[in-house]
Amino acid sequence: MKGKLDYVVFNQKITLFMSNSPRFSVSERPAQLQQALNEVGSWMLSKVSTTGWNELVLEAKPVGDSFFVRFTESYDERDVTGTSRLLDDEEFATEQLSRLQHASYDEAEGAWLSVTVVVAAKNWPTPEYQVGAAYNRTHEPQNWDGEGGFSARDVREHLEKFPRTDALPAWADAKINRGRSLNVADINDEESPNPYLRDALVQFSEERSERALVNVMRQLMGGDILLDATNSDFVADGDNPFGPETTVKYTFATLEGYRGLCLFSSPEAVLKSHQEQGREGEPVMVRENSVKVMMDFLNNQEIDLLVIDPGSPTMSVLERPQVQWVLGTPHNPAAKMALMGQNMQQLLSALAAPSTFLLLGTPAGSIDRQPLIIDGEAEEGRTLLTFTSAAEVSSLDPTLEVTSATSMDVLRFAVDSGVDSVRINGLNPYATLPIAQVKELVELVDAASLGIK
Repeated sequence: MKGKLDYVVFNQKITLFMSNSPRFSVSERPAQLQQALNEVGSWMLSKVSTTGWNELVLEAKPVGDSFFVRFTESYDERDVTGTSRLLDDEEFATEQLSRLQHASYDEAEGAWLSVTVVVAAKNWPTPEYQVGAAYNRTHEPQNWDGEGGFSARDVREHLEKFPRTDALPAWADAKINRGRSLNVADINDEESPNPYLRDALVQFSEERSERALVNVMRQLMGGDILLDATNSDFVADGDNPFGPETTVKYTFATLEGYRGLCLFSSPEAVLKSHQEQGREGEPVMVRENSVKVMMDFLNNQEIDLLVIDPGSPTMSVLERPQVQWVLGTPHNPAAKMALMGQNMQQLLSALAAPSTFLLLGTPAGSIDRQPLIIDGEAEEGRTLLTFTSAAEVSSLDPTLEVTSATSMDVLRFAVDSGVDSVRINGLNPYATLPIAQVKELVELVDAASLGIK
């Protein structure tokens, strides 16, 4: 998208009025609640292939029309907790969790803000199952893996859908009426919060192609991004000049009549934009998780575009369908973050966690439907290529067909297929694991699931 770029400033917090209301009558709720709980429990059982566990625990919290979920398998000796992920809008679990939220609604206390569903098992190897749930209607949902907490807008949307007669919890009232503290970054910090994104933007400026833009999106799947909050209405709180009563106002731009939220890859880019708008003094930067920013964008219909480094040679524009594509397909953000940080222990943990995914690329038209395996030099042997997101696959080869499976199932396939190594992502940052290391990880996870020390 090309066109004249005009800067405008809007208040970040926009109240949306929802037409939804709790969809079950008081008399219908008990039966609907039990049915939804049973369906969620059955879905949880379908997601685990191991035996010998005592409990399966699903934690869920709403975001827009979907839910963040985190899965834990509990054994005698240890708990195995996966990373959080956003359910697809059309997934079976999304509908059943929504049904569970509506069915558990109470006019006084409202609907749950987070839920913990537990499937308990006993009498292995022919277990008996029991399912139950705990509903949190008052406490602020936890931030698990940097996916971000409830915003003022999230609270407003929830209350429009599920009004309550009881007083609001103090934290929710504070978010609605007083905004939030800012994660202010240092303008004098010369480093980019995401050097890989910065490099991808430079490449995009040299080759403005769809493939180069996908490369930008894949690097947004990890790390942080900067926003310009200079025009916020700041209210100090003691020594903190950016206290919780601050009204946050980010910088937006209009491009061919479309409204775009301005994002920045470096302090230098923020400063140049600030100066081009004729502002004096130093800008106030806010540092946010880039995946959270993209998710907030999808949930805010008042914003049309994401504009990265506006007005600069590296400017790139992301439209809503592009962001929906990259977030709507299975992805493993924890593994991506580990690769960016060159943290092998974190990478292995992200692969071993239950309910996490890896993707495979299959050559188009392949008769045997086998995933891509690279034949390297003699000392390298054959390498199974895996990916942390669909954008990673498309950046390497847009003709590849994408399939996904749990991370451990992909690693088990690698061991069984006789390859010599497994590579996580085709382009930088990536890591190659010798098959002996992969086999050891699989054996450790399988032993833990069976309660073997």
